[in-house]
Amino acid sequence: MTTLCTDGDNSGDTAKEKGVKLSALQSAMLLAMGLQRKTVEEVGEELSLDVNQVLAQFAKIIKKMTGFLQGAQRVSILRELPRAISAEGAQTKMSTIKALEEDLADAAQEARKEIHVQTSGSGGTTEQNKLKEHQREMLDALDLSR
Repeated sequence: MTTLCTDGDNSGDTAKEKGVKLSALQSAMLLAMGLQRKTVEEVGEELSLDVNQVLAQFAKIIKKMTGFLQGAQRVSILRELPRAISAEGAQTKMSTIKALEEDLADAAQEARKEIHVQTSGSGGTTEQNKLKEHQREMLDALDLSR
């Protein structure tokens, strides 16, 4: 991690270009622990901080670096994906979407019919009938036109 943040010139521009932005305290801690191999206690003594404060700052460093690495991974994956979908691929996707929408509409219609049969044919309690009526209203309210 330390090498990733400190590679390049000493101006610190390399880290900013890559999206890692550390405070001066965090940079000093990272250098001390990463390159000089100092313990948390030694870093705390040098920077006049408690061990808990050093660990809290170190946790912030880890969080920033994790975010940076995840972003770099996302960029790498996006570069590997094809940039454009061919016309044939787009047509195939559209036909698949339409087929799925039709299947969904058919299934919703069947569910409505089944609920209607259950509510009209059963001599259940009024509470059950209210629940079934509510379910029917919810299914009817679904917007399946997308």
